[in-house]
Amino acid sequence: MRPLALLFLLAACGPQWTTVQQSGPPSALRDATAVTVAFDYDDLLVRDLPVQSYLAGLDPQERAELEQVLEAMATGFLAELTVALPVRVRPASGAPGPNEVRVTVRFRAMELGRHRVHRRIDSQLFTDLVWSVGQTPTDVIRLRTRVQASSSHPVTIERMQVAAERTAQAAAAFFELEQRR
Repeated sequence: MRPLALLFLLAACGPQWTTVQQSGPPSALRDATAVTVAFDYDDLLVRDLPVQSYLAGLDPQERAELEQVLEAMATGFLAELTVALPVRVRPASGAPGPNEVRVTVRFRAMELGRHRVHRRIDSQLFTDLVWSVGQTPTDVIRLRTRVQASSSHPVTIERMQVAAERTAQAAAAFFELEQRR
């Protein structure tokens, strides 16, 4: 979905996020010409367990599958944000520079869901997007993204990647609104 169409959709339905912290006016993101993206899994819960504890309880094949899901989420988010934002987007490397605009994607919880013939559980991704300029957090939004377990999205890795891409679309919509505020 193109950014302009996404903005019209959000204007009609209202934002799909909860604002936790907002800078300005004017917005700290107003004059940004580039955005770096960092990912934070430290507080991620999977089935009510910290992700590291959850991973430790899995057999090697299941662990590798979940690690692939996490990588697909990051890849999907970064790719979608790159397409959706009108400014340059790149992955973060190291600490932010003094005037660097960064969004840190803090995955907070995920429900992997499942698609079976008689039982379907939707996948969900709970995320905080922490925008900062340099080392200073300026804006924080909280999102819950749900992807229906269906024949069009039968595989967990695909549903979680779609959830991350939808989260990136919301990040782009927020950024574009802030660019005008």
